[in-house]
This record gives sequence, C-alpha cells and structure tokens, in this order.
Amino acid sequence: MPVRKDNEVQVVRGTYKGRKGKVVQVYRKKCVIHIEHITLEKVNRSIVNVGIHPCKVIITKLRLNKD
Repeated sequence: MPVRKDNEVQVVRGTYKGRKGKVVQVYRKKCVIHIEHITLEKVNRSIVNVGIHPCKVIITKLRLNKD
C-alpha cells in the first residue's frame, strides 16, 4: 500500500527507529517521505526534514477519503 500524506507511520529501521509521526510530504519520484518531528539542524541553524525511504516505515493509521 503506498504511503500518503497525513498517514501516521512508525520508523522500523535505521537511525530514527521507533519514532512515530505524521507524513508531511511524499516524493514518489525520489522514493522519499518526510515525517513531522524527524528533522536535522544545519550549521546555519535552519531546520530541515530528513528524507526516509517508505520501505523503512509501517503505516499505523490510514488517512481515508470518503470515496
């Protein structure tokens, strides 16, 4: 099942293992998703989202449409 924006996921592999959050952005072409609260602080103090591959997460709560 493809990961969609506003799904709630949990990271199961990698540095951020065990972290939960809501999907903020999905890049289907790059095969990367951004999850809220998983960020890095750069040298110039700006905060950026960390890209995580969708195969490293499990969906805990689906966003369902009416259709």
